[in-house]
Amino acid sequence: MHTIDLLSAAMESGTASSLHEIPSNIKIEKGMCCVTGEYTDTIPRKKILGTSFCDANLFVAPDSNRIGVKVWQVFMFGEPSPGKKRIKKPEMQACWFCDRNRFVEVKKPAIRKIVLKGVNDKAWACWVTTSYKKHGSLRSPVNKKKFGRIGFDEIIVDTDTPLRTEIWTKLREAQNIGIGKPALKALDMPIGFIGKIGVKVWLEYKSWALSLYQSSLYKLLWELLPSQAELKEGIEL
Repeated sequence: MHTIDLLSAAMESGTASSLHEIPSNIKIEKGMCCVTGEYTDTIPRKKILGTSFCDANLFVAPDSNRIGVKVWQVFMFGEPSPGKKRIKKPEMQACWFCDRNRFVEVKKPAIRKIVLKGVNDKAWACWVTTSYKKHGSLRSPVNKKKFGRIGFDEIIVDTDTPLRTEIWTKLREAQNIGIGKPALKALDMPIGFIGKIGVKVWLEYKSWALSLYQSSLYKLLWELLPSQAELKEGIEL
């Protein structure tokens, strides 16, 4: 199953007003979808993708000049935000979670639960973005077990590893003793701050993190760390 299939099914069973039908002047024909490689109902690829599109390397059949109707539905899905005329397309312009029955936008607290506690659905996908400019359906694989692979900007993060809990625990402990997010990301602590938390404490954390801080899993978990506002309110994870 391609992620496009998962999202298309969930979108069709959800908010109908957010679905956009193929314009009547675009002819639908059977063909090979360049995105999924499936022989299905398609339209000309150029009706969706412009000359500036640069993600064809993520397609299953990049040489095909046809694109599936399902891809149109997924890419075009959306409706204007309150008070705005321009359509927001959450597949690209939001973080989201999808299973067979629902496609929902998710914020950081919900993403943390997905990553740290797992998902019980038989098929699911999750997209985490900081740029809101890329197609999440092209970068987020379909998972069929509790912990899986999550699309995160330009990388895919495998969360099905015991390191998930270890890294999160260490990051949160470091955050609680006063090590800021910039230092946790780059492993570079200003001398003045080292004095506040203690040289030994900082060197112990840096020694542990040195082999992990550039890994995709560490980067994702760092991104999911709670904000100062969340810490004041209290968080579950």
